[in-house]
Amino acid sequence: MKSNRHFRDLYVCDNLPVLRSLPDNTIDLIYLDPPFNSKKEYSAPIATKAEGQKFDDTWKWDSLNTRWLGEIDRKNGGLSYLIHTARVIQGDGTAAYLTMMGIRLLEMQRVLKPTGSIHLHCDDTASAYLKVSMDAVFGHENFKNEIIWHRTTAHNNVKKFRRVTDTILFYTKTSKYTWNPETISMPLSSKQLKEKYTQKDSSRGLYRSENLIGRGFSKGESGKPWRGFDPTKNHRHWSIPLTGTYAKWIEENIIPNYRKMKSLHERLDALYNADMIILPEKGKRIWPGLKRYAASDIGIRPQNLILDPIGFTNFNKKGRVKGDEYTGWATQKPLELIRPLIKVSSNPGDLVLDPFCGCATACVAAEMEQRQWIGIDLCEEAETITKYRLDESVSTDLEATTNGVKINVIKQEPKPYIPIE
Repeated sequence: MKSNRHFRDLYVCDNLPVLRSLPDNTIDLIYLDPPFNSKKEYSAPIATKAEGQKFDDTWKWDSLNTRWLGEIDRKNGGLSYLIHTARVIQGDGTAAYLTMMGIRLLEMQRVLKPTGSIHLHCDDTASAYLKVSMDAVFGHENFKNEIIWHRTTAHNNVKKFRRVTDTILFYTKTSKYTWNPETISMPLSSKQLKEKYTQKDSSRGLYRSENLIGRGFSKGESGKPWRGFDPTKNHRHWSIPLTGTYAKWIEENIIPNYRKMKSLHERLDALYNADMIILPEKGKRIWPGLKRYAASDIGIRPQNLILDPIGFTNFNKKGRVKGDEYTGWATQKPLELIRPLIKVSSNPGDLVLDPFCGCATACVAAEMEQRQWIGIDLCEEAETITKYRLDESVSTDLEATTNGVKINVIKQEPKPYIPIE
């Protein structure tokens, strides 16, 4: 999608025609919080910002499902087989739900960039089926995580374990995807850093020594001797930072163009000349070691268990510390749940899509993180609540007006995208 404009597009219509109108390889990140097949009817409380919002999360098989399933069968046999199986095991309702989701997941996979990823929010009602659906569409090899979110403080389930968690299924389109763990990592305390990095030099502070060799021998350059040390004799090879966060830190702080050096031995020499390699002393070590500095530590990396922020419960309504953003939207998620997902899986300026945007939490989060966005929702109240939340939550210079953030609202279903042959 080649355009000089900044995307802030809200479609108030069915998301399938919108998805089909988008060109291939357009979107950097998809976050979706679709219906869960909960077999419940939801409505926003009176006197809340979302008053009037309703939807019925109950699914029935009809002629549209039959048509969609025929299309799925032609495009993805594995997904079609899953839906037929679900129909046998759980009946028409689950099959209708999976058909609705499946036809849209196929479009999401198409519009996602090769470097893109998708985070699908669900609960245990259909998470097992959705996981296999995404395996079929995105490839099981592109499954990265099942993220568990502690969403509530209490639920009155008398005869079973109380349900307090949701699931976010994290997939990528390819093995080369955007991943910025340092943006949401939790920094270590000064005490933790001193315990982890026990040595110190005068110029760069705390560090620890790491191995420069790995197991297994190599016939290539990594197996050749360097400064009298021959790793091949011990069935080992040289293993030095090249593509990770430490290599990036070395290049940005100590050795310019480090990652562009083509020769492994050239990088070893550069590290040695920069006083980053520790040569063995008699009786202390056999092989040279690499200095890893505390200054490069990005902290505790993202984990697949999210305990905070908690969701909007009876103990956490508007006006309380974590509930100031609450609008009354039936399935509203906190901004601080979505913002880290956007930061870790996209870059500033990237395009984020939420095809079930509801009260626009993902759109607002994208705006706050300087991303472009496209939101889609069937509910007419989506326009009002999106404008309200952007004005309330976002401070930005990009296209700001006296009436708040300017968004493009489209209520007509777009024409299907037809690629040029």
